[in-house]
Amino acid sequence: MQATVSTATKSLTHIDTQNLFSRDTVSRWHYRHLPATQGKTEFKIGKVCQDICLTASTCLFSNDYHACIDYTDAITLLIFGIKGYSHFGFSGTGHTHTVRPGDVWLIQTNSTALFRTTPAGQENQMVVLKYTSERLHHAFNDDPHSSRLLNGTQLIRLGHQVSAHFGIDTLMANPLSNASDCLLAESQALALLARWVAPTVTTPLQPCQTEALSTQQRQQLKGIIDTLTSDLTCPPSLHALAEQVNMSHTKLNRCFKKAYGTTVYSWLRNFRLERARSHLQQSRCNITAIAFQCGFSSASHFSQAFKQQYGCSPLEYRAQHPRCSLNDTSVLFK
Repeated sequence: MQATVSTATKSLTHIDTQNLFSRDTVSRWHYRHLPATQGKTEFKIGKVCQDICLTASTCLFSNDYHACIDYTDAITLLIFGIKGYSHFGFSGTGHTHTVRPGDVWLIQTNSTALFRTTPAGQENQMVVLKYTSERLHHAFNDDPHSSRLLNGTQLIRLGHQVSAHFGIDTLMANPLSNASDCLLAESQALALLARWVAPTVTTPLQPCQTEALSTQQRQQLKGIIDTLTSDLTCPPSLHALAEQVNMSHTKLNRCFKKAYGTTVYSWLRNFRLERARSHLQQSRCNITAIAFQCGFSSASHFSQAFKQQYGCSPLEYRAQHPRCSLNDTSVLFK
């Protein structure tokens, strides 16, 4: 990834699919650096195949770093935060999300400009896997939950773990020196996507009864849901959500009750529990990690809410539903 950066203004760099996934540079790694005036920067870039590439960056900026990347095609990013933090957001939305150490984020660009801001004076490390969205749509073409996740423009926090080791070491150590290396790297990149996305895409949204709402209100509620589900650990206040759609918080809750039969935060609680139930089936995370990833303040609070909702504890539910293999990527090679 290349980004032209100014300490005073955000510069726009056009990056298209041909630039990211050119067959001419599929094998081996190469390195890029920003101008020395920006600070210490290194971008290790590997072209895995025509549709997948990855970048490992280590940066210590002299001034706040602002970049705007304009993707000419729909690109899906899987971001692993290793050290330091950066803020990401889309052009025109006014909303930003923070990638911290241990975070895993999915960003679906849908040909929309993506902004990144990284504060000066802190070492920042992250690994970003980039997939053409066309490739992923082909892989998930028979999965409605996956299709919903990969449609539109969105930022979704897939998870967090205390230790910033995401199973990417083997992929990063791959020399990409021949066809066999690249084939193995492709399978690893897809396995990582399956591992982190699976608990998210299998969470169903509750049916929405919108007949009593206007077209504008339906669009407003969609925006609220996108905001609530983008990061379950840090939802905005009801007041902030109401301001987002230019409503009073009373009217917002009234619209939510018309659509979902419950208030905003009751809906969010149910969604968190559904996400947690999916994690119990799909992931190897322990109960405490799942509780925090889904926005519960403690494992005991999560266990109590889960048992009230489903009639069994999280451990009992996991025992009743043997988890699937997260290394099974057969769906991705149809």
